Amino acid sequence: MESRKIQQVGSSTLAVSLPRDWAKNVGLRRGDLIYLEESEDGTLRVIPEHLRERKPREKSIVLNADLCVEAGMLKRIIMGNYALGVDLIRVTSSTRLSSLHVNEIRGAVRSLMGLGIMEETSSNVALQCSIDITKFPINTSIMRLYMIASTMHKEAMDAFQTGNVKMAEEIRHRQAEAETMFWAITRLVSVAQADHIVAKNIGIDDPMDLLWYRIVALCLERVSRWSQIIADQAVELEPVHATLGNYLIARIQEASDAAYGICHKSVNCLYTRDITIANDAIETYLKLQDTEEKLSKALCTYAKLKNQFFSVDRYFLGPNPPNPCAVSQLNLLLWCLRRIGELGSEISDIAIHRALRRDTKLSRTIVSE
Repeated sequence: MESRKIQQVGSSTLAVSLPRDWAKNVGLRRGDLIYLEESEDGTLRVIPEHLRERKPREKSIVLNADLCVEAGMLKRIIMGNYALGVDLIRVTSSTRLSSLHVNEIRGAVRSLMGLGIMEETSSNVALQCSIDITKFPINTSIMRLYMIASTMHKEAMDAFQTGNVKMAEEIRHRQAEAETMFWAITRLVSVAQADHIVAKNIGIDDPMDLLWYRIVALCLERVSRWSQIIADQAVELEPVHATLGNYLIARIQEASDAAYGICHKSVNCLYTRDITIANDAIETYLKLQDTEEKLSKALCTYAKLKNQFFSVDRYFLGPNPPNPCAVSQLNLLLWCLRRIGELGSEISDIAIHRALRRDTKLSRTIVSE
């Protein structure tokens, strides 16, 4: 690290010289334009004009499919390289790509935004990513993933309430869309981490946001997965839906509304930085946790005591004992709602930490003398 003394130039201007070797390495000459970018921590970045709008170099890798002998391994390596910002992935084999490898390659292509097969032979497949990540602002991408996940949650519960199997089955398509958006965000964050200019272009000013957005995206993708499981249970429970008591269905819907509200508040708090609302979302999850435990226990208890107590009819209708599989599926559905609420509360934790990066009335930095 070199040091420079600040010089007085004229009556109101301060000046500092630039290191000669650095200027030569980046191609700066007399009269060239540079940009000064101030960071929140008080440091100043010097950016030559020709580097300010530069495009990132294309990254390429060669992947040896012969070493991917376990099922799913090749697909996960392709997706991992995509997430790391690799633009060209060449999958090769010393002999011939197996049908398993080809299926995993095509599965990865279907799951990843902008990735396509550019060349293909029996022993070689070239995958090219064509998307310009700077066209996807991080906040817009996060909100898009949230909208997919929250819609899945709502529609899965509507399918359960009404016994609509067709609606539940359609949710599977949305889960694939959520996964695609998640990997796009992961790629976005990875590339921005390696390039400060890209980070600036997609709306990230604080380096800590890179970590937090990655965790938020993971939480939202997990919400979509749990919503998919709720939809699966709605399909499984359709034959016995008429035997479920109105009281039970209403209690499950209350738990769903709580989980949905937690996620909604949490994502909004990421941008509003409202610590009070984020804290309320976390407290709501603690209540939801207690509700899930009590309701799950009641389900098992009343299923066992069917036809012995009148109150059991609030949970299960009809003269016959409830199907044990149905009781298990209802408990799984409740667990899904609890997990969705928990993921929302984790986003609220991040929202609080993000808000505390700035001075507020609640918390402010003391400058030592």
